[in-house]
Formats: sequence, C-alpha cells, structure tokens
Amino acid sequence: MSSPSEEIQNPVISPSPNMESPSKSEPETVNLETVDLDTVDLEALSDEELDKLLRALQEDTRGAPEEIAALEEKQKELDARLEQAKSTMKEIDAKLADYGYHIVNEEVVPIIDLEPLRKWAVAANAQAAKGWLEIRDRVERCETAFSLRIGGVMKILQSQPGQDAVFAELLQKYLTGGTEEDICDPAKPEDYKIPEDEEETGEETGEETAEETGEETGEETGEETGEETAEETGEEEWLMVVGTRTW
Repeated sequence: MSSPSEEIQNPVISPSPNMESPSKSEPETVNLETVDLDTVDLEALSDEELDKLLRALQEDTRGAPEEIAALEEKQKELDARLEQAKSTMKEIDAKLADYGYHIVNEEVVPIIDLEPLRKWAVAANAQAAKGWLEIRDRVERCETAFSLRIGGVMKILQSQPGQDAVFAELLQKYLTGGTEEDICDPAKPEDYKIPEDEEETGEETGEETAEETGEETGEETGEETGEETAEETGEEEWLMVVGTRTW
C-alpha cells in the first residue's frame, strides 16, 4: 500500500469529457473565390470543395476560346496596319531625302553630309603641316644666310684695319634694308667666305687703294676728306669680297 506522499508526487489526471483530441480537429475551410491555385494544397480539399472549384474554373473559362480567336484576329489586323505604316514611312523618308531632309528623333532636320567636311579637314591639316614645314625650312635658311653674312662681315673687319666705320655702316644698312629675298635667298657658304689669299692681301690692297684713291681725289677736287675716300674704298672692297650681294 502506497503512502500518501507518493500519491501526491505522482497525481493521476483523467481526461475531461469536454476535451477533444488534436488529431480529430476539422479541416480548415478554403475560400474558393479567393483561393490561389498555385499555392493551395488540393489534397487537403474535400470532394465537395474540389467539385465547387472545378465548376468555378469552368465558369471562368467559358467563352475563352472565342475570346482567344477574336484576339488573334485583332492581332492580325494590327500587324497588317503596322506593315502599311512602315511602307508609308519609307515613302515619306524617300520624299524627304529628295529635298535634303530626314527624320531624327521625330523631327524633320536637314541632311548634313559630313564626308566633304571630313575630306576638307584632312586636306586643311595636310596643307597646314606642309606650310609649317616650309616656314620652318625658310627660317632655318634665313638663319644660315644671316650667320654666313655676319661671318663674312666680321672677317672683312678683321682683314681691313682702320675700316671699322665703313663696314659698320654697311652692316647697319644690311640689317635695316633689303627685301626678304635678299636676306633669305639660298646661299652657299663659299659665297660669303673670304679666300685665304684675299685675307692675306686684303690689308695691303686696302691700304694701297685708299692711298691711291686719296691722292687722285685730292688732286682733282681738293675738297674730299680722307674719311670719305676710305668709305668709298671700303664699299668697293665689300662688293668685291661678298660678291653679288647689293642693297
């Protein structure tokens, strides 16, 4: 016989007559008007619910073949009208092209042929490059000619003592006068180069010429000074040495 304490520790609970077993619960009712056929569990529906759902689907799809046929006919009509519209647009484009226009972004604008412009740009760039090369060559030629002429003047100054004023005047005349052709014409270095024999005899020749010219001029006029005579002699010597270079 068990003690009272054991009976308290292990009480026996008898089921109530009002309690129902979870396994005997009624199935959930499905609203056939709002049911989603993609997610509904058809196996959980009763036969009556399946019949109602089938009748509802048949009612909804009644007349669908006729509607589908009508839509297909409408589609054919629209396709025909679209082809006609395309043909009309081609005719319009052709007429616009005859007048030099076309449609861009639903706007009629003039047709601009960029090919002639591109060819012109290419030709202009080529001409500019050619002109730049010609200018560069001309500048280099001018610099060379200028250097040669200055070198010739300096050599004459070194070989003609006492004639600094004469050649300085000629140099000033060269720097401030003359045309572009005079300054930049092609010249060989030897045109401005004093031969060695002339360099050696230049001083003696200049002195003798100056003395003789001075004596003759003094006897004839008696008025010209030695400075004027030296200037004339120096200019003659300049023309002789530089050769064919006059202003």
